[in-house]
Amino acid sequence: MSVTELLAIDGDVGAQTGNVDSRIPVQVKGHVVAGYQVKSLKDVIVDHNVEDAIVRAGGSVVVKEGIRGHASEVFSPHDVQAGFIENANVFANGDITVRSSVLNSALSANGSITVGGKNAGKGSLMGGVAHASRVIEVVSLGASTYARTEVTVGMSSDTRERLDELQAELTVRETELLTLAQLEERIRTRPPADLAEVSARLEATRAKAEARQAELQQARAELLAALGELGAARVVVHRQCHPGVVVRIHGHSYEVGSELGPGQFMLEDGALVFVPR
Repeated sequence: MSVTELLAIDGDVGAQTGNVDSRIPVQVKGHVVAGYQVKSLKDVIVDHNVEDAIVRAGGSVVVKEGIRGHASEVFSPHDVQAGFIENANVFANGDITVRSSVLNSALSANGSITVGGKNAGKGSLMGGVAHASRVIEVVSLGASTYARTEVTVGMSSDTRERLDELQAELTVRETELLTLAQLEERIRTRPPADLAEVSARLEATRAKAEARQAELQQARAELLAALGELGAARVVVHRQCHPGVVVRIHGHSYEVGSELGPGQFMLEDGALVFVPR
């Protein structure tokens, strides 16, 4: 058993309370109304809705009813849980879990996104964009109205750009080290008059290039490790997937042109395919 400090707001966060900025966990027993903010260095719990408002936590965020409104933004370095999300922006460094539906929203998770779940009666993701590093799992994907819905799993464009930058600089360092090795070989066969001075300069340049190469290799390895196994990235649909959905996994695309039943989108032999269940 442990006792934790908690800032409890008995009603709404709005005109009567003003914005909330706390160093301890916050529980809002009403709504966070339009134009207001709740910030905490710890967890944030909202018993009702976040309506065109901002919630920024240092821990996890739980919104027991829903998050809605184009001005709504929810940020967490851990997980976000909500009943529904409509026309909102939600960002989590961990997982995003939604009980019933996501409509025309922008979701981004460094972990996974789940809408409904395997045994849920409902859990639709319709319209908007959703990105997860690992898995997106929904009951139904897209809408019968052919609303464009984009879901991306795995490497984001920013991550791919960073990987390309690292690889480009690694290529430069490898070329530099090869040139230095050729110079050193030439010096050995035809030593200049100032051999000691030239050798010292070459050694210093080579040591600097090797140190930078090691840094780049470490950064690249950490980035690839964070992405996880390529084959683990997938989009799981438990009931149906409508036309108008675009699925992207690690840069590969699949545009859904006809109604699909239960199954999953995944990479097989370098191609993005839908595998029925």
